[in-house]
Amino acid sequence: MDLKKIIKSIGMISCIIILCTVIVKYTIPNETLLDYANKNPELAYASPEASALDQNSDAEDLTSIEKANGNKTDSESTFDAEDTNVKKTNTEKSDSNMTGVSPSENPENTANSTPSVAAVDSFCYEELTNEVKARITGISYPITEEEADSLAIPAVNLVSDPAALQISYDNLRYLKVLYYDFDGNIQEGELICNVSIAEDLKEIFYELYRNQYPIQSIRLIDDYNGDDTASMEANNTSCFNYRVVDGTTSLSKHALGCAIDINPFYNPYVVFDKTGTMTQGVFEVSGIHHNEMSDEKLLEYAALAECSSSHPISKSLQKAYGKPVDRNRVTDIEEISGNGVIAKVDGVSVAAGNAKLMKKLGIAYQECHHVGTVVHMAVDGRYAGHILISDIIKPHAKEAIAELKKAGITRTVMLTGDSRRVADQVATELGIDEVYSELLPADKVTKVEELLDKKTAKEKLAFVGDGINDAPVLSRADIGIAMGALGSDAAIEAADIVLMDDDPLKISKAIKIARKCIRIVYENIYFAIGIKVLCLILGAIGIANMWMAIFADVGVMIIAVLNAIRALFVKKL
Repeated sequence: MDLKKIIKSIGMISCIIILCTVIVKYTIPNETLLDYANKNPELAYASPEASALDQNSDAEDLTSIEKANGNKTDSESTFDAEDTNVKKTNTEKSDSNMTGVSPSENPENTANSTPSVAAVDSFCYEELTNEVKARITGISYPITEEEADSLAIPAVNLVSDPAALQISYDNLRYLKVLYYDFDGNIQEGELICNVSIAEDLKEIFYELYRNQYPIQSIRLIDDYNGDDTASMEANNTSCFNYRVVDGTTSLSKHALGCAIDINPFYNPYVVFDKTGTMTQGVFEVSGIHHNEMSDEKLLEYAALAECSSSHPISKSLQKAYGKPVDRNRVTDIEEISGNGVIAKVDGVSVAAGNAKLMKKLGIAYQECHHVGTVVHMAVDGRYAGHILISDIIKPHAKEAIAELKKAGITRTVMLTGDSRRVADQVATELGIDEVYSELLPADKVTKVEELLDKKTAKEKLAFVGDGINDAPVLSRADIGIAMGALGSDAAIEAADIVLMDDDPLKISKAIKIARKCIRIVYENIYFAIGIKVLCLILGAIGIANMWMAIFADVGVMIIAVLNAIRALFVKKL
């Protein structure tokens, strides 16, 4: 074979590989905005003058935006009349305190400068003006009933003691940005956020704008009457709203202006069971209160009444009793789902369960002032005291929630049959966004159905559980995740994914592995099709030869297999 032909073929194949590598690199982005900014500082931190908005004057800026958005009606305008007044006021102020993106400055130094910037620059923030305060007071920012009456404001966010508020007007900033909507049009947006993140948000939205990242809407939550659900259904991006987490008494990070939901309608979310999932499911008796009989006797009644149940709480009572349980002493056992157990122990009527059971039996009970699972006891129709049982949060549970949020899960929900106080404490400690407590097994299914109805077809709802009562929910969710070690056989059978070591931290890792695999699949598809199309073109013009055809077949297969091997390396994810 002619040596020149071999060298020519090898050179041609090398050129094809290089060309395909370049195509793959620039058609499959795999870098963050920060990476892009570091690699391209002249673009990332360039003046808006270099963008589509050629800013010669304030009037020209406004005109350019109107042209970019098209001739919109008043109802389609990004800002309403009141917003326009605020904008004009800020624009006309020559000594404005707006802090914006300056082309000549390093963004890191921008926070300390207060240049006079036209409102149309949009990537800027300022202290709350009186106009903005008037818009949010009584809606996203609380107000007393007396103040609402004096100002004639139909307040939806009332507070009894203003001094108890954890944030003031001075802690907030009014932020203005530009963004591309889903139709590719440039829009103006507004946010209220905490002063500590105002500079960061300004730079983030500036980078999103530069990269033409599509956002449905950026409006104050007040435009939706402070209703988070209405804002989410409109896929609105928002930040500040002084509200407690649903189902709890704890403030969310949105109440402090330190959290933001971007395109929340399309964000995935994960729902957790509590006992055995986020906690270890290892209960211990930590106290016995308001009992008229001895602690040992009350524990004996409780352990015998619960002897037929496999629930972790029942096992903890039997463990605390510390003696063999004689089931022959127990008759007429009636287990009431979500309430407790009624039985006869040595012919004596014994009821062991939660407050719902006591109410059902018409027995007055004593509230427990300690946090934990409370088992109320009634003997012979009289209240006999209650037993406090505590569970332990899993070591990696808090880290697991944080990693899920880093992985793009912006909404986490916890469903539990425990009392509200216990659920609130666990949710606050773990950083879970929403919690629903005192739920029966059927209530969990109903709640998941509600969450499924609110999501779009593109969204996926994952449920993480362990018990037999979680099996219906695991089957109903888009993705069911069960605990393999502590979980019941029914839960494992119903789940799509099983965590064999019961570590919730593995959930975020599973998401990362899945994303890596999908990315590799697309890389192989683009590479294989690209090479074959290129070889067909070269063959059509008479350049391709046998060696190139072999490479397009066998060579591409080998390269695709080698690339797919990357999916095995997941330890560092």
